[in-house]
Amino acid sequence: MIETTIGLLALTLISMFVWVYSLSLRKARLEREKRDKDRLYKQVLAKSLEQEKQERLAKAEFGHIPSIFYAAKEAEKRNNYVDALKWYEKAGFLNSTSAIKAIISICQLHPDNLVLKDKLRFWSQVSKGISGDLDAFYNASVMLLGEDSMMSHPDKAIEWLEHAATQEHIDSILFLGHWYQSGDSSQYDIDKAIHWNRIAARLNSPTGMIRVGFHYLEGLGTETDTLRAAYWFERASEKGSTKAMLYAGKLWMGRKNSVAYIWLYIASEMGEQDTLPLRDEIAQTLGVDNIINLQGLAKPLLINIKDGSTVKHSITRALNNWFRRSVPIPQTQANLNLKLTEKEHHIINHLSNSSEAASSDREDNAGEAH
Repeated sequence: MIETTIGLLALTLISMFVWVYSLSLRKARLEREKRDKDRLYKQVLAKSLEQEKQERLAKAEFGHIPSIFYAAKEAEKRNNYVDALKWYEKAGFLNSTSAIKAIISICQLHPDNLVLKDKLRFWSQVSKGISGDLDAFYNASVMLLGEDSMMSHPDKAIEWLEHAATQEHIDSILFLGHWYQSGDSSQYDIDKAIHWNRIAARLNSPTGMIRVGFHYLEGLGTETDTLRAAYWFERASEKGSTKAMLYAGKLWMGRKNSVAYIWLYIASEMGEQDTLPLRDEIAQTLGVDNIINLQGLAKPLLINIKDGSTVKHSITRALNNWFRRSVPIPQTQANLNLKLTEKEHHIINHLSNSSEAASSDREDNAGEAH
């Protein structure tokens, strides 16, 4: 009986041991499975996060503003201001004012960094431009297109310039005219060049007028037309441009030497030194009497130009009448002849009747025929 009881007890203990052992094995298996699941979950989560990160970066590369800010913030968390700045600048070129503020803030944190100092100057101008300062947009665009620019965004610079130009910002208009005509420009387009130069001319820019004159003189983007070239050079001359007077003088040399002398004389009296050799060369073909008379005609014109009282087209119209020219003047303009004094009428009659003037006219007309 005792042996039987002992046997049952031993069997019970063995069963309990087996049960406890099996429980421990099951617990260990469950813990192992849990660890495996956790590890797998973390791997899946990390892979998912990495995939999401790569998707965000891809979207950021394509210009998705929220994704760009995500990439910039991630870089800032790593104290990597170089990458952060790269992403903020990408958004900045998409006209994000928040990104531009962030760029300026980063640059201001590193005042001794020369690169960031230049970037601060550039983005400060962009910020003002977005706020409506057309001069600032122009300045930023010129910085962006400069040879020393650290950024390559010519299309953005042109976009800003055209935005300012459509609001009649003359510096932007003139820059575009030069940019599209420059042989060094990757965006050479003579049609766009003459378009912007004509707009500058119509906005009374002497530089624009001179450029349009050369378009006609050299047949750049339009037909060659010497008389139209003369018109634009003389329009700029009426505005007081001594360079335009020089070009007008050169144009009339060998065609109408009397007209050439008047423009070269006025330019030289206004300090344009390049005209002196040409003026003296023309003087040798005219004779002393005619030179004195031409100076008598030129001096009142000089006074009007200097004091800014010249009426639009008045000098060109007067020269047409005095020297039998046919420089075209827009028909919409009123008849704005200069009022001549009795002395000036006498001078013109003298020039017309002199044999030397008649000989010069015959030579000039022959030159025009060519």
